[in-house]
Amino acid sequence: MKKIDVAYEIFLKIVDFIKSNEDNIVNESETRFKVLDRILIEVLGWKQEDISVEPKTSSGYIDYLLSSGGRHVFVIEAKRKDYDLFSTKIPGFCYYKVGGPALSVAKEGIEQAARYCFENAIPYAALTNGLSWIGFRAVRTDGIVYRDGLAAAFPNFDSIKDRFAEFYDLFSYEGVRSKLYNIYLNREEGGVLTGSEELVSLVPPHPSPHFVVGMKLPNMPLLRSISVNRRIRGNSRCFGMFGINS
Repeated sequence: MKKIDVAYEIFLKIVDFIKSNEDNIVNESETRFKVLDRILIEVLGWKQEDISVEPKTSSGYIDYLLSSGGRHVFVIEAKRKDYDLFSTKIPGFCYYKVGGPALSVAKEGIEQAARYCFENAIPYAALTNGLSWIGFRAVRTDGIVYRDGLAAAFPNFDSIKDRFAEFYDLFSYEGVRSKLYNIYLNREEGGVLTGSEELVSLVPPHPSPHFVVGMKLPNMPLLRSISVNRRIRGNSRCFGMFGINS
């Protein structure tokens, strides 16, 4: 099975565990240890060495600071399980304005995560209580104030199960590393990918400075053009990249 299929099966088992042990998950520490740590590592594919817990900044301690290739790429602000993140009672997944009424009750947590991102030049953040997840771009270079942008909002486990592929793309190691959140959020905001928001190739760059497509140079494998397909709500989006034949 593919990574995402395995991740989905593990996610369902974690949900069953949480439902069976709900009374024992009573504070933020329990939420992080029994819920968030497992989802991040077992479901979303983050490695322990890529996760820093409570590093100190001038604004306080970041709950989770996640890295890829030695660079900080993602901030997670964690709350206890009973911390309400939504002002609206609409149960399903939705894109809401970051500074809008639907997320007004989460304003303090969102602003806290945004401060951590701004101080460390990290573009993407999430606010979660383990059961609900909100993902948003906290540092933007397109002239839009982050509060006026949209956030991907999963209010409960059912909404995650219903849109698991999107959840995985938005918060997994490979999704954040490839900046797939830009695809989803730009689509909902009516924008397009810019040069500063290019996806990161999953294929290592070729060591030679001579990069000629379709030619076999001395001691070099044949280069070929590949594409990465992402299916978003039934629409196929392809992003051309150069790769190397194995």
